[in-house]
Amino acid sequence: MTLHEALSRLLDGDLDPVAADALRTRIATEPDVARAWATMSGLPARIAGLSAFDSQSGAPPVGALPGRVLATSSSPQVSSARRPAFRYVPAVAVALAAGFALFVIVPKPTPQIVLGAGTSEVSGDVDVLVGDATIHVSGESSITVEPSPDHLRDARSEVQMDKSYLLAAFVGATLSLTVQAGTAVIQSPGKEPVTVTAGQTHREGPARPLTAAPGADPGADAAHIADLEQQLTGLKLQHAMEVAQLNSVNGTPQDFPADLPAGYKPAEFEKNIRDAIKGNPDVDVLSVNCDEYPCIAILRSSYAGDDWGQKLTDLGTSIRDKDYGENAGIHEDTELLRGPDGDVRVMAFATEPPVHQDENVEIRRSSRVKGLLDGIGDAEP
Repeated sequence: MTLHEALSRLLDGDLDPVAADALRTRIATEPDVARAWATMSGLPARIAGLSAFDSQSGAPPVGALPGRVLATSSSPQVSSARRPAFRYVPAVAVALAAGFALFVIVPKPTPQIVLGAGTSEVSGDVDVLVGDATIHVSGESSITVEPSPDHLRDARSEVQMDKSYLLAAFVGATLSLTVQAGTAVIQSPGKEPVTVTAGQTHREGPARPLTAAPGADPGADAAHIADLEQQLTGLKLQHAMEVAQLNSVNGTPQDFPADLPAGYKPAEFEKNIRDAIKGNPDVDVLSVNCDEYPCIAILRSSYAGDDWGQKLTDLGTSIRDKDYGENAGIHEDTELLRGPDGDVRVMAFATEPPVHQDENVEIRRSSRVKGLLDGIGDAEP
C-alpha cells in the first residue's frame, strides 16, 4: 500500500499493531513522513472547525446555509462546474460528489472554502482549502481538483471507504488554477508560495498514469479496449466517407498556382476591380476574398432598375476583356438578397486563366460564392 493509504489506515485505527508500530517509528524519525502525518491527521479537525457555529456573527451551521448565500456581494462566490466520474471506483465517485463537492464559508476574518473533486468558480477575497494546499483568491479564479487514484480503495475491498481515505485522495490531488481577474496565491507544505495573476494558469501535483484498480479483471479491460478500437476504426472509415462526400459537393481548397499571371494574384486582382468601378457611381466593392484561388469580388449595385443585373454582368465582362483577355474564364453570379437593412443587389465576380481552369476549381469556387452570398442575406424568392 502507499504511504498515504497506510497513514489514513493508521488514522482510522485499522492497521495491525505491528504495522502501526513500524509506521509510528517512521513518523518519529523521517521528516517527510512526519509532515505527511501532520497534514493528514489535522485535516478532519480543520474541516470540522470550518463548519462550527460562529457565535459572534450569528452564522448558522454550514449545513443550514442556503445555496443563494454565495450570491451576496460581501461573500466569496463559488459555483460548481464539472464533476468528473471515476472509472475505477463508481461508489467512490458518489461519495466524493455527495461529501466533498460541497463548500463551506466562514465570514470572519477571511472566508474559507473546502473544495472537492471537479471544477469550481471562486470569486471574492477567500482562502480555498484543497487537500494540504491553501489557495488565497483575491478576485475571480477557476479551480479544478483531480483526486489521486492512488489512495482510493476498490469498491470490492474488504475494508470500507471512510473519511480519512477520501482525505488522503485530496492530499495527493492534482489541482489546476486559472485566474480570470485579480490574483491567487498557492501555499503547499514544504514549497514556496506561487502567485498566479490574471490570464495565467498554474497546475500543481504529481502526474500519475492511469492504472487498473486493485481486483480489476485485466481480461475484461482488454476485451473492452479491443471493442473500443474496433468502434474507432469504424468511425474513422465513416468520417473518411463523409469527408469524401462533402468534398464532392463543396470541393477542396485550392492553392494559388506558382505560375499564375500577376493580374490574378490578390493585390493586382483587387486593384483591377477597384479601378474598373471608379467611373461607375452606382457600384461599390462589398468585399474581395482571396483566401484561396481564385480571388472572388462581391460588387454591390445601388441602381434598382429592372436591368440592374445586366449592368453588373456587363461591368464584369468589361473587366475580364480589359485586364485579362477574352480567353480568360469568367464567373458572374448576380443575386437579389434580403439583408438586415433591406434589399441588396450584388454580383460575385471571379476569373481564371485558361491553363488553370478545371472541374475542381469550378466546384470549389461555386461553394465559396454561395458561402459569401449567404453571409450577406437570404436570396429573394
